[in-house]
Amino acid sequence: MIVIDHGQWALYTPSVPNPNAPANTIYARRNSDRVDWYDFMLNNFQSDTVKMMCLFQLGEWIVSSAVFVGDRLFPAGQLVLEVQDYLGTDPAADFNGKVYDPITQTFREFVPPTLRNVQAA
Repeated sequence: MIVIDHGQWALYTPSVPNPNAPANTIYARRNSDRVDWYDFMLNNFQSDTVKMMCLFQLGEWIVSSAVFVGDRLFPAGQLVLEVQDYLGTDPAADFNGKVYDPITQTFREFVPPTLRNVQAA
């Protein structure tokens, strides 16, 4: 499985809002290069991949949402990933709640901290 890391994203307020956007539009941009989410989403995702967001919680990146269609995501405060070569049919069932390791680019089941302590004993 090939995982593409599209970076971490944050909320922001543009100095000049998009004149075509509704007044209540919420904006996000990538931390590394300040690319706007809406611009990125339209031009960067491949159509046949899984797009996902991960929240950093309890010291781990946990998949919060995995979908085929990127416009269903809003990444503020999260890490955005894209997975190629996925052979399943339900990315939410296969990835949501899993832990992503950015070093090995792998996914594993989440083990709650209370069970980690039990397993270590």
